[in-house]
Amino acid sequence: MRMFTLQCRKKAWLLAFAAIFSGGVATAQWTPTGVNNGITFTGNGSGVTAGVDYHVLAMDTATGTLYSAGEDIGNSYKVIVKRLEGTEWKTLGTPWFSVGAAIYINMAISPSGVPHVVYRDGGVFSKLVVKKFNGTNWVLVGKEGFSPANYDNARSRLAFAPDGTLYVAYTDYATGMNGKLSVMKFNGTDWVGVGSPGFTSGAVNANDIAVDPLGRPLVAYGNGTNTNKLSVSRFNGTAWEIVGTDGFTASSALNGAMTLDKSGNPWVVFADATRSNRLTVMKYDGSAWVTVGNAGFTTGILSTHVVYHMCSIIVDNTNNPVVTFADASNGGKVSAMRFNGTDWVLLGDAGFSGGNSNKCVELLRYKNWIYTGFADVTTWQGRIMQYKLCEAPDVPTITADKSKVCLGDAATLRIGSGALNDAAEWSWYTGFCGGTAAGTGASITVMPTVNTTYYVRATGGCADEQSCVPFAVQVADKPETPVITQQTNGLLSSSAINNQWYVNGGAINGANASLYTPAASGNYTVVVTNSDGCSSVSLPFTATVGTNLSNEQVMLLPNPVHDHVKVQFSKIIPQVFINIISLDGKLITTARFNNINAATLDTRALQPGVYLVRVFSDDGSSQILRMIKGN
Repeated sequence: MRMFTLQCRKKAWLLAFAAIFSGGVATAQWTPTGVNNGITFTGNGSGVTAGVDYHVLAMDTATGTLYSAGEDIGNSYKVIVKRLEGTEWKTLGTPWFSVGAAIYINMAISPSGVPHVVYRDGGVFSKLVVKKFNGTNWVLVGKEGFSPANYDNARSRLAFAPDGTLYVAYTDYATGMNGKLSVMKFNGTDWVGVGSPGFTSGAVNANDIAVDPLGRPLVAYGNGTNTNKLSVSRFNGTAWEIVGTDGFTASSALNGAMTLDKSGNPWVVFADATRSNRLTVMKYDGSAWVTVGNAGFTTGILSTHVVYHMCSIIVDNTNNPVVTFADASNGGKVSAMRFNGTDWVLLGDAGFSGGNSNKCVELLRYKNWIYTGFADVTTWQGRIMQYKLCEAPDVPTITADKSKVCLGDAATLRIGSGALNDAAEWSWYTGFCGGTAAGTGASITVMPTVNTTYYVRATGGCADEQSCVPFAVQVADKPETPVITQQTNGLLSSSAINNQWYVNGGAINGANASLYTPAASGNYTVVVTNSDGCSSVSLPFTATVGTNLSNEQVMLLPNPVHDHVKVQFSKIIPQVFINIISLDGKLITTARFNNINAATLDTRALQPGVYLVRVFSDDGSSQILRMIKGN
């Protein structure tokens, strides 16, 4: 929903709305909202600057824009609306647009950002009127005076559904209703009843309305035929049905107010008669109403009234409730409290408003700011103040360039998502959360020698100590460092498996055997990789392939070859080695001959292709010849 509203009758008024975050510790104090010390309406109790009586504020939750409406005492209590533009409160449209004196104004902002007001118009027999701002003027929504005539204390409340349907709940004094609760909605043309009119069993005291994410309206009310115990009803599409138990409070519950959490579950706050009118908060958990924290948790009692909202409630984004109330123990000044999961704690000082708000109090929230409004009982000035709560850090996610490292290698851990908000920095630990410091910042580079779990949390600033998010890094051993030795037929790795040969820093394609016969002089290394992907590299080995045997001294006959190849020398060689090598360095055939000037090798097993024939003598001279095996 986009809309939030609040209101106050006669000499005082209050709005508060907030976004409270888990783990936050309030460090700021209340400060004025806007210029002129946060004053929206000025007055001295008489004349054209007399101020305002009944007060309403609303907020466009998409933009945070604030609206304020009131009954202008200096203009026959007619309606005037202002909007906060930058830091100034400016009149919105034509002022004093009601026919007569307005009674019990309420205000709501549609999902598309259009402000709406509802009030009982003294110039229309105290019937309900709804108007909206069309960008220039305030225009009627449906018929003017669409409800029956009502008494002065018949209060009305507005709420929008997510699809933009507008609902109004009001105490109904039509013939036979006697102050029971009725709900209507605007269908685009007319105002129509939602369920039966006057569906409650008896007259109601202060009522409240909200619409859940599924578009179902809920109402909270104190039922006079049930000793003013609090009840909540929800419209199921056909009829109103009780949520949980009818009259679920222990005793009389004046000034009940309701809000919904993100799941659409109702929460209520009320003056608890069993606790000397101190506040109690209850929530519906899906099957029953349960008390949140201690019943009667406020130190002071509530300034109660049969009609006005003297207390209000919201649920923050961590599903913890916040309440504001007119604190009779502090002269009717406004106090605010929040449930932190264990206890109810004050937000700011008790009675922080400075002015007496002894008529009604409501609460809204927007991000991590609370805004509260009140009217001075002497000057009738409307005033808004604000208070920022610590915005707790997000729960982070951790990413890493590798979750398994080889012994001696490093890994970089990073905050993948999550904002610090009002915390100062990310702190990393090993051992346990808050254990041995491993670094600070959005990323750290680590080089563990054993399997290690790292922990990170936001610290500093105004954030409470947070729980940590763990991330495990495994450490794998590297294979034994290989050693290269010279053999008569090539270079030999000390590892029998998982070899990769390199020459002058470049990998030799297909050279993966333990024995490699160099085809050219160079610096050779071998890398051994184990099943964990960890590698060890040998020291370089310089191999020299001699060239003393010239092309005239060694010949291959025939070439291309078929079944046999003859290696012809120009003279008798005392001792000679002949290797046939594939182009990828694999040794295919090796033979040794003594005191020969020619040697014949069988080539029938060779596949057609190009091969290298390496010939080297006992004096260290060598020659490599290119041989083609035909089909």
